[in-house]
Amino acid sequence: MQESCIETTYTFMQDGSVETRVGLHWVYTVGEIRQLLSDAGLETVDVFGSHAGEPFDVGSPLLIVIAQKE
Repeated sequence: MQESCIETTYTFMQDGSVETRVGLHWVYTVGEIRQLLSDAGLETVDVFGSHAGEPFDVGSPLLIVIAQKE
């Protein structure tokens, strides 16, 4: 899932010294997570957007996935 990777270049400057580093951040959609779980032999039972059991929606502060072995 190469398309789910965000590459960020960081430049640090201190006392005239400059150092550049690259950070890789993987961000998956709910569909991609469900597929990864399925590929691992797990069935997605439900997804929630909060600890209170609210439905997951774009912009939800959290993603909770309930999965079980098929």
